[in-house]
Amino acid sequence: IAGKSAGFREKILFNVSSVRRKDIELEEERCRPFLKSDVEKTTSLFFCSLRRAWEEGKLIIKGRDDELYVQ
Repeated sequence: IAGKSAGFREKILFNVSSVRRKDIELEEERCRPFLKSDVEKTTSLFFCSLRRAWEEGKLIIKGRDDELYVQ
């Protein structure tokens, strides 16, 4: 999530546990600086994995006020 907008970062960090959030933040600090091309590639892979899980029925995304379930 390095180099992404504050809104994007907050959305990701809000949807993980507090322990995982700390791990992400520590890893991000430890690995700085990042090449922009690496950040874009990683973001693309992340979204591809989400899309694949959704297409396989392993990820169910409901409306904004509903829960998100992962099977």
